Amino acid sequence: MDKSYLYTPALKVDALAKNNAGHHADHCDVAVLDLEDSIHLAMKANARQIIFDLDHGALKRMKKLSLRLNAIDTLDGIKDMEMLGRLFKHKGCRFDSVFVSKIRHHRDLVVYRRLFDAMAPAIKLITIIETVEAIEDLDEIAKYSDALILGQADLMACLYAHNQSFINNARAKICVYAAKYNITAIDTNSFEIDDMILFKRQCVAARQEGFMAKAAIHPVQLDIINQVFEISDKEQQKFEDVIDIYSRSVSGFSIHDGRIIAPPFIANANKMLDFIARNK
Repeated sequence: MDKSYLYTPALKVDALAKNNAGHHADHCDVAVLDLEDSIHLAMKANARQIIFDLDHGALKRMKKLSLRLNAIDTLDGIKDMEMLGRLFKHKGCRFDSVFVSKIRHHRDLVVYRRLFDAMAPAIKLITIIETVEAIEDLDEIAKYSDALILGQADLMACLYAHNQSFINNARAKICVYAAKYNITAIDTNSFEIDDMILFKRQCVAARQEGFMAKAAIHPVQLDIINQVFEISDKEQQKFEDVIDIYSRSVSGFSIHDGRIIAPPFIANANKMLDFIARNK
């Protein structure tokens, strides 16, 4: 199951092949090569060329590779797609997924899906939720996405001030609609790379909200993310046990070893087992 997504600027892709003060980039489940926010406008073309020339063998330690694209309604976004078209045609698909940015409406995803169906049908669309318009159209956006990730910094940039109530609402909606369509809700990256106790608290809080994975900006964050968002064999067994106990029960409501066994808990157990099965 993909739990950790490590953002790396396309211009610094070599960093993925190195250890960073003992912290290993290959501990991430997905390495996300970024063509968008981490790349200055003057360096976009250089970043695209690096992606096109990328030696896949040099990154063989990475479990999966993804690419974060510039918005489709920008010139750089169009050039990103043109580069990918050439890449897939001449070298094959090197990416398991793409992160699509600045989405405002589900129609944006329809465009992406049509383009990728012609180039690489198996590629997954991970939608970054970072605009007010996307929050308003989130139900439909989730329907066309393979995963949702919160872009909290960009979302806050749309506001006059840090409105925590709005951010909390956005976080909740992402978790709700991801669950509705049986896809992964990925929490935004944290800029905390020094205080790992605080960072772990952030991860635990996100997991309790319903996020099932988290983005990272530094390898030092990866082990904590992987630990917190792991669904252990013990947790999975608990879901299976609840379903088994209910199936053998003659009562719609019972208490077994201090646990309430009733239809809502069976529904949640089935939901979680389905998520685990879909994301193995």
